[in-house]
Amino acid sequence: MSKTQVRQAGFFRLANDLYALEVTHLQEVLEVERLTPIPLAPPALLGMVNLRGRILPLFDLKGVLGLARQPGATGGSAVVMRYGKQVLGFVIDEFLGLSPLQSLRPGASGLYLGEVSFQGRTARVLNPESLMADIRGLLASATDWSRSFE
Repeated sequence: MSKTQVRQAGFFRLANDLYALEVTHLQEVLEVERLTPIPLAPPALLGMVNLRGRILPLFDLKGVLGLARQPGATGGSAVVMRYGKQVLGFVIDEFLGLSPLQSLRPGASGLYLGEVSFQGRTARVLNPESLMADIRGLLASATDWSRSFE
């Protein structure tokens, strides 16, 4: 990336909080129409969706981040994150759009790269590496799911 190139992120809402994911890891935003639940999966793994012939695991991002979850909330919008060879989705409440990442302030948690201002509010920029590590940890206690995220 050249010094003049501005980093972009996709911004979205979870409950009353704003979050962002850099576009280098944001594959797309989709509407979840049909979700196939997975027996014995950990609660944060809501199920699988068919994304143009590819099976995509769909997670409850609120649960992964340790936020209060809404029981039964399995549909709506999802952001599809790409990290290395892994592609997975996270249910969100609302996608707000793309915007430049400017004046990134350091975050207090490893799950976040930092914080930025977006539409007059503070948004936390997710750290894909830490997010994947947390997902692996959530799946490690359940059946054989953790092997597909190594």
